[in-house]
Amino acid sequence: MAMRVPSSLALGTRSAVTLELVNRGARAIGLTVYDHVPAGLCASGLPRTLRLAPDARAAFEYEIAPAQRGEL
Repeated sequence: MAMRVPSSLALGTRSAVTLELVNRGARAIGLTVYDHVPAGLCASGLPRTLRLAPDARAAFEYEIAPAQRGEL
């Protein structure tokens, strides 16, 4: 799995987080993806249900937005 997150977030602005998943197995898999975001962030687009074929990759985005200023 790989995750891409913006290096900085602006208060009140939604930003995309990209998750990439890989199935290296010989069988298709069905999964539901959850990502626990830190307190102080609002997330939309999760959980996500996917089906991955054998030796396949899938990527999807969900959005986050800071609800307050400060370090997360």
